[in-house]
Amino acid sequence: MRRGLARVVAGAAIAVFAAPAFCAPVSISARTLDGGAFSLAQARGDVVVVNFWATWCGPCRIELPAFEAYYQAHRSQRLTLIAISEDAGNQAKAVRAVAAGYHFPMALDRDAKYPNGLRPSQLPMTLVFDRAGTLRYDSRREKPGALDGAALARIIDPLLAETPPAS
Repeated sequence: MRRGLARVVAGAAIAVFAAPAFCAPVSISARTLDGGAFSLAQARGDVVVVNFWATWCGPCRIELPAFEAYYQAHRSQRLTLIAISEDAGNQAKAVRAVAAGYHFPMALDRDAKYPNGLRPSQLPMTLVFDRAGTLRYDSRREKPGALDGAALARIIDPLLAETPPAS
């Protein structure tokens, strides 16, 4: 009897530690450079990628074209992507110049709201939320560096294949 209980307790401990960092709904919102609005809550039903980057960050600038290619190929599958620049407010012109080359929305950090636990601790930093709004990927748990198309496919393709939640 004790041996069976020990297995249950050990299994529960593994399940707890394997859970994503944010199981409860996360609130992320931003005013985009084009004057639009982004809200993780309003994107429910989509797979959502939130990328934090900066114009001065070499790996960030390397991965932006991979995000663009992936976004163009998959946006019809209810993929939402937003890139939030960590550049200082006085760099808005430089951020806009970079943003002009991409089809997904971008925002300045000063115009974004998100929990402190999701504050970038490295750049680039990417968060991926499933269709229910649950954080499923956090690049801070990986080796720092730029994501490429193969990594994006490995991370996001399985989420795109999931059935959207009932409204």
